[in-house]
Amino acid sequence: MKRRATIRRGFATATALTLLAFVAVLLAAMGTSIGIEARRTRHAAVEAQLRQLLLAGAAAAGEETAAAGTASVSLPSHLTDDMASLTITMAMPSPGERTATIDASIAARHARQVVRFALRDGRWDLVSASIDSE
Repeated sequence: MKRRATIRRGFATATALTLLAFVAVLLAAMGTSIGIEARRTRHAAVEAQLRQLLLAGAAAAGEETAAAGTASVSLPSHLTDDMASLTITMAMPSPGERTATIDASIAARHARQVVRFALRDGRWDLVSASIDSE
């Protein structure tokens, strides 16, 4: 009977070690998955902030359709602390048309939007907006 008990103890030890290995692999996979999700969440937050900066730039460009050239838009301190910037470059292809190129950046991420305005009935109307992919 002693021999049979030794075999069972060996089987129980092997089973315990196998389960321990499965748990270790599962924990490693969960750690990797959590890291990937955290990175994806950070990128999604930056992308949302860039889209909001482009919207703010389009609104500012609509108010500044008379002037040509490049202007930097002042941003709140919490954005400038994150290395954010917003620049509008206004071009006048014709007397009744304005094109604004809006550049937004946060740290190493960048987005660009081109907004076109046309003079209709004495006021500037938004004609089109497109996001340039880089």
